Amino acid sequence: EMLGRLQGSASGVTRLRVGSVATLSRNYQENWIRPLLADPSVVLTLESGLLEGLITRLVQHQLDVVLANESVPSDSERPLHCQFLGSQSISLVGPAGVWQSRSLRIPEDLEGMEVALPGPR
Repeated sequence: EMLGRLQGSASGVTRLRVGSVATLSRNYQENWIRPLLADPSVVLTLESGLLEGLITRLVQHQLDVVLANESVPSDSERPLHCQFLGSQSISLVGPAGVWQSRSLRIPEDLEGMEVALPGPR
């Protein structure tokens, strides 16, 4: 029984170890794990990191699943399966005085505009 508790499988408890790439939207992660947080029979471990490191931990059975924003190729050394879970809409926010009376054409209307974007991985 003690070994079962340490592994998270005793008394109807399910242990789920989730890895998530650091560049994945925090809101998307929270929406995906929200049902798990509400389930008292699930003990959830969530860790963030670089995709390659998380995949290595998955292959070594140190993680149960990895949330990523890109697919990972499978081969004989890493027999993996990627499943598309969905996408998340985004918004481009700017000054109302500039955009209030027009519709945005991307990329034409962004030329010469200052835009903050996430940096490289």
